Amino acid sequence: MLIHVKYSDDHFDYVSDRVLQMLIDSKKIVAFMRSYGWVDIAKDPVRKFPRTTERMPADERRNMVHVEYDDQRYDYVSNSTLDRLLDAKKVTKFQRKNGWATVGVDPIRKTKRDDTQWIQLKK
Repeated sequence: MLIHVKYSDDHFDYVSDRVLQMLIDSKKIVAFMRSYGWVDIAKDPVRKFPRTTERMPADERRNMVHVEYDDQRYDYVSNSTLDRLLDAKKVTKFQRKNGWATVGVDPIRKTKRDDTQWIQLKK
């Protein structure tokens, strides 16, 4: 699931929960959206435990896809999140079993999981 965040320069973005934790720890965001509204990092309670990919169990990581965002950040996401990120043009490449696939260069299946049709995504 992607989480809406607000950076200190008033820029907004959507990030995974693992990236959210890194942004909270590095104080690069000032707020993020929860189901009931915006959370102000300076005033509201936020989680205090580490949630990085290094601590993610290997079996959980195997079910995720390694992606590189358009701002050169890396993350592990589910297949359905990868579909949403591709639709939103937020990913520049992702890892397949046979190596990295570059968006706009390598053939990528449609995000609706239709294996019979392939498209060339353009950035």
